[in-house]
Amino acid sequence: MTAEISYSISEAHRGKGVGTGLVERAISDCSHLGIEIIVSTLLGSNAPSMNLLLKFGFEEWGRLTGIAEIDANRYDHTYIGKRV
Repeated sequence: MTAEISYSISEAHRGKGVGTGLVERAISDCSHLGIEIIVSTLLGSNAPSMNLLLKFGFEEWGRLTGIAEIDANRYDHTYIGKRV
């Protein structure tokens, strides 16, 4: 089974280990839920989230260049995943 991981940490709580705790918990719950693959879609410019997931062994699996438009700016969608 495959599952998607997504999270949003308020600015006031960033850098305090909240994201790390959430990702650790998600990964640890996979085995008893029957999840073998976790995927995430991130904006290519979202370095903090990318770095957090890379820290846990996620890898880039694909990229759609310039597909997202936010406030008249174009961004990549980056697909990353991990086999657990």
